[in-house]
Amino acid sequence: MPQIWSVLLLRGVIAVLFGIIVILEPGISFATGLFSLVVLFGINLLVDGVANIYTSIRQRSQIENWFLTTLGGAISVIAGVMLIGNPVFWSAAGTFTLVVMVNVIAVWSILNGIAQIFNAIRERDQIDNEFQLMAGGAIAILFGIILWRIPPAAELRVFVLLIGLYALMSGITSIGQALRLRKHAEASA
Repeated sequence: MPQIWSVLLLRGVIAVLFGIIVILEPGISFATGLFSLVVLFGINLLVDGVANIYTSIRQRSQIENWFLTTLGGAISVIAGVMLIGNPVFWSAAGTFTLVVMVNVIAVWSILNGIAQIFNAIRERDQIDNEFQLMAGGAIAILFGIILWRIPPAAELRVFVLLIGLYALMSGITSIGQALRLRKHAEASA
């Protein structure tokens, strides 16, 4: 599994930075805050999706169901494009678009979580401590469900905080996985 760890590390670092930026964004207002959040989360999804596609295609001979990882990456890219394709519309259209955006992110998160759990079960013979990957998947599913439960009139700060916390936890999980994969790759070399 050479080189996979570096892509996973990059994904993790970007997610952690995104989470920190979102959590620490002072005085977030509806218009500027939603615009910034949409652009940042869209970029995060694009990077995540491209990294998944790159890794799965590059390692397709070593990954049994590489197509599923590629599909998950494509879903992330599509969601990212939907979120940043026209951020002015997203931020200017009000509550209805916030509901649509929340649903896009919730569906992406649940599908991503299911894929992570499936990959952990499928790859448990090849990776150490697959529990961390399963935990990341469970966090993603829980995050998606929580997003669906947020009422449309909920304060934007709650939504932003949830996005930031999820990105932070997801990034830390990815960094941990990357470091373990690097250690495994070095031991195998």
